[in-house]
Amino acid sequence: MTRKLSFQNTTGDHSVLLIKEKLREAGVHRVHVRQDQSSVTVTYDVMVHHLNAIEGLLKDVGHPLSNSKWFKFKLGIWKHLDENTRGRIKSVHQCCNKPPI
Repeated sequence: MTRKLSFQNTTGDHSVLLIKEKLREAGVHRVHVRQDQSSVTVTYDVMVHHLNAIEGLLKDVGHPLSNSKWFKFKLGIWKHLDENTRGRIKSVHQCCNKPPI
C-alpha cells in the first residue's frame, strides 16, 4: 500500500534523514519525505506493517501525524482498508462449484 501521511513539527534536513532511516529500518519499502508539504509518502507491505506502527515511528522521531479532522478521517479509512485487505489476503476462497472441505 502507498499512503501520503501529513505530519507536524518540520525542522531541518536532519529530521528528514532521521524519518527515512527509521522507516527503512522498520522495513518500509519506499519512503519519500516532502518537508515543504510536511508529508511523508510510504509504500509498505500491508501483511507486515500496520499504519499504527508507522504512526508510532513518526511520533518517536518527533513528527506526530497531523491533528486535522480531515486527516484523522482519512487515516481511519486507510486503517479500515488495510484491515480489509489483510482479511481478503488471508481468507481462503471457495468456488461455488467446489464443496466445502
